[in-house]
Amino acid sequence: YIENKESTEAYKKQKDVFEKQGKVDENINVEEMLLFHGTAVASLDSILNSNFIVDALPQQLNTQNEQRKKTMMFGRGVYFSELPAISLMYGNGLLLCKVLPGNCEILKPQGAPPSEISEKFDSREVQSNNSQGVIHVVKSPAQIMPYCVIQLKKQSLSSHYTKPSQCVQQNSSATPSQAPDQAQAGWSMIRGEKS
Repeated sequence: YIENKESTEAYKKQKDVFEKQGKVDENINVEEMLLFHGTAVASLDSILNSNFIVDALPQQLNTQNEQRKKTMMFGRGVYFSELPAISLMYGNGLLLCKVLPGNCEILKPQGAPPSEISEKFDSREVQSNNSQGVIHVVKSPAQIMPYCVIQLKKQSLSSHYTKPSQCVQQNSSATPSQAPDQAQAGWSMIRGEKS
């Protein structure tokens, strides 16, 4: 769990602003989401110390050993996803963040690059063909509060796909009938629950 007093205060102030502006759900609560952000491991300390900087340049190098360009294909802002695999395409450092989407524009790409996010919107949700939010673009760092860093084991970062049934077979201490219970217990531990 990450604690940064300045980021927390800015987030709370932004949440109050959204509440006063009426950017609330049917229960009169400001919507908060937990979203993933992928970045270079070298960038994590800077984000944790001073929150996100919209115009910060990526730290990782491309395949030609040049600094990777930042394109902001879906508008100016900080990029997140509900899917950790999407976020990991941008670096092996994975952050889980609390995000205030505010007034969110829904975008279903049609092939042409979209215009910038309009002034009347605080964020943009880029949806897949089946209406799943794949990418979220958040305009202001005040809408973001880094929550925790997720550290993956090196073998988890492989592009090689292993079927779940093979994983169970490799674990000699678990029988196939025990594996779902153990997986559920592991997920509960990640969420902070006691199994």
